[in-house]
Amino acid sequence: MKYWVASAVIALAMAASCTDQQAQQLSQLDVQADAFYQQRKYAQALPLYQQALSIREKSLGTGHPDVARSLISLADLYRDDGKYDTAEPLYKRALAIRERALGGDHPDVATSLKNLATLYYVQAQYDMAEPLLRRSLAIREKALGASHPDVADSLVSLAMLSDSRSQYAQSKSFCERAVAIREKTFGPDHPDTLYSQDRLGSICRNIGDCDKAETLYQKSLTSREKTLGPENPEVARSLIMLAELYRGQNQFAAAAATYQRALAIREKAWSPDDRRLVYNLDALAVMYEKVGDKSRSQVCRARAHSSSQRQ
Repeated sequence: MKYWVASAVIALAMAASCTDQQAQQLSQLDVQADAFYQQRKYAQALPLYQQALSIREKSLGTGHPDVARSLISLADLYRDDGKYDTAEPLYKRALAIRERALGGDHPDVATSLKNLATLYYVQAQYDMAEPLLRRSLAIREKALGASHPDVADSLVSLAMLSDSRSQYAQSKSFCERAVAIREKTFGPDHPDTLYSQDRLGSICRNIGDCDKAETLYQKSLTSREKTLGPENPEVARSLIMLAELYRGQNQFAAAAATYQRALAIREKAWSPDDRRLVYNLDALAVMYEKVGDKSRSQVCRARAHSSSQRQ
């Protein structure tokens, strides 16, 4: 609690130079920019984030924690747009601001460490990502407690990193702990619980425990069908993971049926031009070939080609 109280005191003290008009303008800019960002309309979001950053720097000072928040929004955009070299100094500057303003053991510092680690992770710079993730985890455990959801978030990140390095036993240990925290905190059907459960299933698949992986995937599928309905795109995502598992076990008929069900859900939910349908169609085409159904395979390939041409 002391970390949050300190953060609130600092924020209140520094916010005095931000007028009501500026606060309203910043709120509008953030909302508009976030909406464009969520739609992957990065060119439209960028000038809005830049304007918000400029206003905060001028009105609050370059060392204010809210400036760090604007820097992170910009860095996230550049990262997702593949502009990693542009994102890195922004993440580092945000981290430095938070360390100076809030102290090295504040949970917001842990978040900034994870942001920078994620940037390195997506570039396969695992040696640079790991110490940042471990420090982030240590801060969260100390500041928030070992069973806090943010600790589970750090554990999932470390599990993904370990998995990428083929350190499967360590990855499994991290992920099992994350699942336990989220299940206890949020319940078995919460999206965060299901996400970490799916991650654990993938780890089990990687170490060859396909029965355990199938159990976890089926458990997630059942939860999503119950909470979201049988035609929700998240149900299709569960089906795709199951189909990939069957495919890896050479259970091609089961894989084809599961891919087909996922495709039917996605076609109802998404535009026919959505590029994600191409993957689904290509995978289904391969499975039909494997079971000797060349006619259906050709239909899927033709549809995938047609969708690709429209993109």
